[in-house]
Amino acid sequence: MHHVTFPDGHSRPSLGLGTWKIGESARAREAEIAAVRVALELGYRVIDSAEMYGEGGAEEVVGQAVAEAIRAGTLRREELFVVSKVYPHNASRRGVPAACARSLKRLGLEHVDLYLLHWPGSHPLAETVRAFEGLCAQGRIGMAIPKAVREAHLRENLAAAELELDADTVRAIDERFPPPRRRTPLATI
Repeated sequence: MHHVTFPDGHSRPSLGLGTWKIGESARAREAEIAAVRVALELGYRVIDSAEMYGEGGAEEVVGQAVAEAIRAGTLRREELFVVSKVYPHNASRRGVPAACARSLKRLGLEHVDLYLLHWPGSHPLAETVRAFEGLCAQGRIGMAIPKAVREAHLRENLAAAELELDADTVRAIDERFPPPRRRTPLATI
């Protein structure tokens, strides 16, 4: 498995388990928990969720599966990298901590490793970032924003914006993951 190295030096698998469309049906709950458990047993160590997925239901499924795996001794929390996201309408100075607390409760965790703004909304980004910084200082989330102080890292981060893929690479990606042919609302993808 390929790994991604974060600016802080930690390395994580580049492939994770997405949970969009999970947690939407009470009838499917046990099967979804079992599916996440199987993923953990197979070695998935990155799990992506959001308060939006199933209106918190996906986080509940992940939380239950992780708790079961930890109780069974097949997983240690420090082996897992959990990502969650805040709704844009919750991205205010007061809304972010409250949303994060609800996500943590559903996940049954003391912290998430990466907390993201799902997409920009009406709250000023600077306000959202300040709220994220407060959560980070409290140990509730892991610097969703890459930090660099050494010149070499600053140059590397900036150079990433100039990265261009050649036509063969773009074609290969498009074949593997066809781009939409028209605008598609998020809810119907």
